[in-house]
Amino acid sequence: MSQSGYGCKIGHLYYGTFGFADDVSLVAPSIYTLHRMRDITLDYAPENDFKFIPLKCRLINYSDNINIVANFDGVDLNTESEGPHSRHIIWTKCLQ
Repeated sequence: MSQSGYGCKIGHLYYGTFGFADDVSLVAPSIYTLHRMRDITLDYAPENDFKFIPLKCRLINYSDNINIVANFDGVDLNTESEGPHSRHIIWTKCLQ
């Protein structure tokens, strides 16, 4: 994902994806970037035996835009908001 140029960076370090156990998070500065990262993820999954549970996915929106809509593999994501602390969109908990 870091080679795609999508995601977030702090200085020269890439912070666009995080994983722990069977969860993965995509961190994006815009909904456009998030959609591109989603597309890369969906292309990568079948070739590498990843399975996703779209109903477990959540969109955490820290931006001022309250009208963000995203879907994962045809399923609209539930949106959670913690307020305008970060200006980033975090898409989390999608892996099975």
